[in-house]
Amino acid sequence: MLKRVVSVFLLMCVWQSAMAKDMVRLGAEADWLPFSGNVSGRPTGFSVEVVRAAYEEAGVDVVFVSYPYARCLELARRGVLDGCFDIIRNREREATFLWHRRPLLHARIAIYARSTAENEQLVAEDLSGRSVAVTLGYEYGDAIDLNPRIKRYEVLRDENGFRMLKAGRVDYMLAYRTVANQLFERWKNDFEGQFKEVGVAYEADVFVGFSLVHATSGRYAALLDDGLDKVRRNGRYRQLQERWRIAD
Repeated sequence: MLKRVVSVFLLMCVWQSAMAKDMVRLGAEADWLPFSGNVSGRPTGFSVEVVRAAYEEAGVDVVFVSYPYARCLELARRGVLDGCFDIIRNREREATFLWHRRPLLHARIAIYARSTAENEQLVAEDLSGRSVAVTLGYEYGDAIDLNPRIKRYEVLRDENGFRMLKAGRVDYMLAYRTVANQLFERWKNDFEGQFKEVGVAYEADVFVGFSLVHATSGRYAALLDDGLDKVRRNGRYRQLQERWRIAD
C-alpha cells in the first residue's frame, strides 16, 4: 500500500511539473520564407527555428500558429496571441508591442525594378513620386512608411508585387533580399531575368512583438533574450543560418 501511495504521489508531482511548465503562444508570418512560412499546415522557417531553439534554452515550450502578417499583428495587439513575428520596430509599431532586446535577425530590404531599368543605387528618398508595390502590413522604415509622396500599391504577397512589377503596373517593388531570391528560384519560369536590384530601401532588425495585454510579456521577452544569447554562443544560431541559407 505504501509503495502505491508513493507511486501516485510521484506521478502527481510529475503531472504538476509538466502542467506548470512555461508555454508561450506566438503567431508566425505565414508567407515569408525562408524566415517564416506555412508549409503543409505547419509553421516553418529560420525565424521559427531560432525562436524555438532560444526558448528551449530558457526552458519554455512555444506553440506557433501561422497567420497572414496583418492578421498576426492584430491578434497579438489584442492579446489573442502572446506575440507575433517577424516585426520591424518602426515609429508606428514601437508603442504597439513590448519588445525583447536582441533581434532575431538582420535583413536588407531591397528596391527592385524591371531588368530594363536604367536607375541604380537608389535610396528610400528616391521613391517619392513613384509607384511602388509593398506587401500589406509590412514595415519598410520610416523614410518609406511615413512618406505620403510614394504611391503605394499594397499586395497580399510578395509574389503578387513582383507580378505587378513584371506587368509594368508599378515602377518598383520592395522586398527583403533573401525572400526575393527564394521567390525567384520558386517561380523561375516566370521571374528569371525579369528583375534587378537597383537600391537598398532599409537595413532592418527583426523582432518578436509581444502583446501589451499580458502581464507575462515582459518575462517572456527577457527569457527569449537569454535564449538568443545562448544559441549564438553555442553555435546553434550559425547552424540554422547555414541550413536556411541566411547571410549575416
